[in-house]
Amino acid sequence: MDLLKVWREAKWEEVRPEVYREACNKFGCSVLTHPDFIEAVSAITGMPLRYLAQYENSCLIGAIPLWGKYLAGSKIPLRKAGKGRVIDTGNAEVILPLSPHHQFNLRFKGQFLSQLHKDGISNIKSMGQTCLSLARSHQPNQQNSLSKKFKYNQRRELRLFEESGGYYRSAADLAAAEFSNIYTSLFFRRWGFNIKGHEYFTIFLEKVRPLQTGYVLFNECDQAIAVQWILKVESPKWISCEYINGGIEPDYSSYSPGSILSYLNTKTLEDEAIRKEKELRFSFGRSDRSYKDRWCSRIPVYST
Repeated sequence: MDLLKVWREAKWEEVRPEVYREACNKFGCSVLTHPDFIEAVSAITGMPLRYLAQYENSCLIGAIPLWGKYLAGSKIPLRKAGKGRVIDTGNAEVILPLSPHHQFNLRFKGQFLSQLHKDGISNIKSMGQTCLSLARSHQPNQQNSLSKKFKYNQRRELRLFEESGGYYRSAADLAAAEFSNIYTSLFFRRWGFNIKGHEYFTIFLEKVRPLQTGYVLFNECDQAIAVQWILKVESPKWISCEYINGGIEPDYSSYSPGSILSYLNTKTLEDEAIRKEKELRFSFGRSDRSYKDRWCSRIPVYST
């Protein structure tokens, strides 16, 4: 008997994938912990996936996805298994489907846990100076919202781009193969190297197609010139979005296509959240680039 495993899983019991999905629908999750996403990553990487749940008086109060002793989605077990280059999951916010009215002891290793769990996980600890960048609000009366001048400049950039013949299309309207070709090509044009797991990317997109969101910019000749790979999942109280990465055609950098997409994507998704009376948690990933501070607020994250 593995006594360490017994200790880690005390109060938890292994459950079917349908139970984990039920917990996500009931308590909410994020892109990284959504069942469609985590099952797709596990399938592509070959990581054995398990789900554990806790009950109180036969009532489901929470569930977690696991790769061994790690929360599924963590980069550490992927690197240890030699799968670190198979798929790019970014540095995503981790929201687990746990009841906000209970406290849990997670004896499993995980990073980038949301501040939503700060009071609900007893053994949680700060990651210090490491933060996530969550998009600021476009609404003028919100704390740390985007300034009036900043939004004016973004609208002006969009107008000039459209006046030149440019336009945008919803990424959700593109077939997986078409979006994959656009994204991998523009990423290479921008950075000079391929995305992680480019040979698996179309297959992965087909698995997570219902989560696809955001826009793609096209020039007057119908050529894609900028893209952001963004996934979205909806929970009872919030909408979680992850801007994992992107690419642009350098010849069009004078139009600031990255800024145009950030404006379109954050505003469109915030408008959706407002209509549905939900919080938007739009993550730009780890706070490691100066441009993110123009769009985002730095939010502390935690580990176990």
